[in-house]
Amino acid sequence: MRKASILLIVVLALIFGACKKEKAKVELIEGWFPWTGYIGGLYAMNKTDSLYNLDFKIVDGADNINPVQLVLADKYKFGVTGAEAIIAANINTGADLVAIGVVNYKSATCFLSLPESSILKIQDFQGKVIGILSGTETETIYKALKKKFKLQIDSIKNEVEAPYDLQTFLLKKYDVRPGFTYDEAVTLDMKGIKYNILYPEDYGISTLGGVYFTRRKTIKENPELVQKVVNSIAMGWELALENPEEGVILLKQHDPANIDIKREDACFKKGLEYFKGENDSVLYASDKSWKNFENVLKSIDRVPSSFDIKSSYDNSFIINYFKSKNEGK
Repeated sequence: MRKASILLIVVLALIFGACKKEKAKVELIEGWFPWTGYIGGLYAMNKTDSLYNLDFKIVDGADNINPVQLVLADKYKFGVTGAEAIIAANINTGADLVAIGVVNYKSATCFLSLPESSILKIQDFQGKVIGILSGTETETIYKALKKKFKLQIDSIKNEVEAPYDLQTFLLKKYDVRPGFTYDEAVTLDMKGIKYNILYPEDYGISTLGGVYFTRRKTIKENPELVQKVVNSIAMGWELALENPEEGVILLKQHDPANIDIKREDACFKKGLEYFKGENDSVLYASDKSWKNFENVLKSIDRVPSSFDIKSSYDNSFIINYFKSKNEGK
């Protein structure tokens, strides 16, 4: 009798296993080396993907990797990049890329200066040497501020390209250093260096940061997969915000050779405000926020006056996630 029962259990297990769908394998290409912005995705990769029958994997980015090109080439279905990058690709090449969630619902861009420079407000930029990080959201924001406040700054004499490390800033090769609240500011804190910091949102310039994106073709052909990916990453970020210390450990496990736990812990804690999503809804930025971003881009002629940003993002997947979550309560 016992042998028959065991045999029945084995048969039922085999039947169940055969009926169960094979996990969908999904890779997401990041836009930069491992950093705190990976943490929500790492939770998805290690904890939440199986809840949606996914085998989700993050592929590390680097300074010579272009997620837009790789997704367009269909090497990866999903990627992470700056919101402006997918808009530029859509306008310039007809790429038809769509943001399906935001990493940062507002840009963490800031402008740093050493105390002796006496730069306490944006208007103090005049007459100073400004560091530029070309091709980043910091450059877009700087140009928008420059135009809004009609700053008379000579682009040849008073603007210089800044490298990603802070050495030239500390050597006073320029007075203003663009950066991110949860990156360069943390580095200065850890070195015990005093600095002044200005936030563009205090001056009425609001933009978006990084986004998760895919091709419109993927959305049309496999909306169920897109929904599962969004669900998995959204739940991952919720867990990350509830357990930031564990999130940093996951990051260290992902890249043990290069991640400094102490530094990334400080970065993540400074970045919590930017990762939590608008209205405390991870991956979400409202239509109003996207429209504000459009207006910033138009103000510096980055997009045509006829451009409609609605074609470059789709909030329906993250809205569906929260709707399902609330209905399940």
